[in-house]
Formats: sequence, C-alpha cells, structure tokens
Amino acid sequence: MSKSSVGVEVELNLIDYKGYISNTADVILKDKRNPGCFVAEATLAQVEYNSTPAMTITELAREMRKKLGLLETICADYDVVPVAASEYGAGKGVSREGKERYDAYDTIIGRDKNLKVNTISGIHIHLSQEVEEAKKLAQFQLLYALDPMSYGVTSTSPLRYDGLNSLNCHRIQLMRHDVFSAFPLHAQLQEYPRTWSEIEAQNRKRFGQWQNASGMVAEKFSSLFTPENTGYAPIRAREGIGPTGTFEIRTCDSTPLQYALGVIALYKGCNDRMSEEGITLEFAQQDNEYEFSERKIMLPTLRTLKMLEQEAIQYGMTSDMLQKYVGKVVRFAEKGLTETERGYLEPIIEMVQSGINPSTSLNRFLRQDGYNAKRFTPERAAQGNIFLRELYKQGL
Repeated sequence: MSKSSVGVEVELNLIDYKGYISNTADVILKDKRNPGCFVAEATLAQVEYNSTPAMTITELAREMRKKLGLLETICADYDVVPVAASEYGAGKGVSREGKERYDAYDTIIGRDKNLKVNTISGIHIHLSQEVEEAKKLAQFQLLYALDPMSYGVTSTSPLRYDGLNSLNCHRIQLMRHDVFSAFPLHAQLQEYPRTWSEIEAQNRKRFGQWQNASGMVAEKFSSLFTPENTGYAPIRAREGIGPTGTFEIRTCDSTPLQYALGVIALYKGCNDRMSEEGITLEFAQQDNEYEFSERKIMLPTLRTLKMLEQEAIQYGMTSDMLQKYVGKVVRFAEKGLTETERGYLEPIIEMVQSGINPSTSLNRFLRQDGYNAKRFTPERAAQGNIFLRELYKQGL
C-alpha cells in the first residue's frame, strides 16, 4: 500500500470584531469569490471549508492556508472574521431549517438536543482506506484507538453554548453523554470490531434505530440517510469517497490550523507507518496496557479508552495519563512521516511537554484577572472568541 491520501473538513464560526456570533454565513457563501470549497453548515453563523485530498501534509497545509486566506479576504468585506470555536454563549447561531435531513433530527433526538448539536464545531479528517479487507479492518481499529488523543490535543471547548465552564472539552461530553445518551451506538465508544462485517452490521443497526425513531417510512428515510452516514459515530467508513473510500474521523474540535495540522500528521503518520512497515496489531488483555512500536501495536482495552476519554474531557493534556498516551503515539507517528512532515508535530510535542492544549490556554486567559464564575457571561465568552481568533491567525 502506498501512503494514504488525506483531506479535511473544517467547521468555523463567524464572529464580529467584538467577539460575538454573527449570522452572516449566507452572504459569505454566496460571494462570487467562493470557489465552492466553502459550504453551509448547521447554523447561519457557520462556514465549512472542504479541502481536496492530498498525498502529503505539506501539500494539504499549502492548500488550507491559501483557501483559508481567501476566506479571510471575503469575510473582511462583511465585517466578520472566522474563528475555530464552538459557541460559548456570546450570541447564538440561528439553526438552518427547511432542509429535510436537518429537520429530521428534531424528531429523532428532539428539538432541544438538536439545537445543542448545532452549537458545536469540529474538524473531520479523511484518510484513504486500504484495499485489502484485513488491512482495512486493522486500519479502522488503529484509528479508533486514537480517539481520546484527537480531542485531547485539539479541544477549544472549555465553555459550553450557555457559558458553562467546568470541563476541558464540553463538545465531546455534550455529544456523547447528553445529546446521544439514548443512542449510545451513534456516538459513544464501542468495543473494537473484529471483522469488517461487524462494522457493516453496526451501520445497519444505527440506521434501523434512527429510522424507527424518525417515524418515517423506509423509502423516505433512505432518501435522507444511509447506513454509513447515520449518527455521530467516532469514525465513519465512507465507501463512496475517493477511489478506495475513506475513513472519516469526526472527533476533533475545531481548532487553529497549527493544531489541526498536528493532529492530521499524527493520524497519517500512525496509519502510514503501520501500513508500510507491516506492523502487526493486537489487543491488550489488561487495562492500562498498550504499545506503539516497530515490534507491534497493542491497542488499549475499551475500558482504558473510556478512561482516557474522561481524562481528556475533564483535564485535557494536563492529565498525566493522557500525556503518556499521546507521547507514545507521537513517537510512533514520527517515523511514518517524511522529515519535512515531522515539523507539523511540533505543537503537539510541545503540548505533551507543557500539558497545555488550546482549551487550557483559553481557560487560563479568561480567568487571569481572578474571574471565577462557573457560568461565564456573554461578554466574557466574547473575549474568549477574540483570544481564540488570535491563536487562529497565528496558524494562518
């Protein structure tokens, strides 16, 4: 197998110069300078950027900086700026309506929970699939095990949509343990699939659960959803994208470009090294046991993954347990990248050493003057957007 191709979807919020949410996405998207890579998302305050697939991180970074630079130019003419953030309570994005797929969520999970979904912004990484089924399964299993790392190093959500400030990553907590609490198969970590048919069976089961909840007849529901794009599973196997299909990793927070490229490099480095070196993969039998080396990859138990998930949600990279895990992944991924590409890991290496991810930086900024409210005011949340905007500009 040659090295994987990689692409990305980036969800961004639009804010005014004071840091408040601005529902101006449609004028941005309709601007004649939009080459088609900027598309609508769940609210009128969100713009999604879709990259083309690239064979190297350097190639992807070049395209992202060019296109996101164009977005800066367009936004400036409408007195708004993009920011890699979910909503913090500094204004509110107006949810899009009238599109049947969006509206179906109101019935399936309820109006209130659907509105909560619309407050979050994330990044979706696409890696090309292996052709051989056994290798493709191992690829999925490896990517699945990297789950806690993905939001541990990208989190920008220490605040929730209503200003609540109590976690390092409110986004994952909200999606997995609030919005989809009644549909665990759709969002929460599951046991590793041991066969490819098990992945397909899970997809069909999710699809069936949602069809039942929607109340739609099968034909109508099937026009809006497919088994592979139903719900918010951590990874989707997207067979119809690219010549071999892709794995869509859906777990990263929207985050400034320097961290986005870092986590993309981590995923691509791990994936390509396992493939090119033919490293065997096995499963740990005991909790807190794992290995990423030239000898073998031993994936942590589901229980360990869930412990790491909670560490990432609660503490981010200040967690010793998560620091250790990410550190081992970084050292493994480095050898799956070219010397040039390894440079994109630098922000992640620094994070492992300092314990400070974007969420922790944002939280410290917001509390630096002794501010200690559990629920932040819209004015304070707007300051958070301005702080993240500065981090975002550094990445450009």
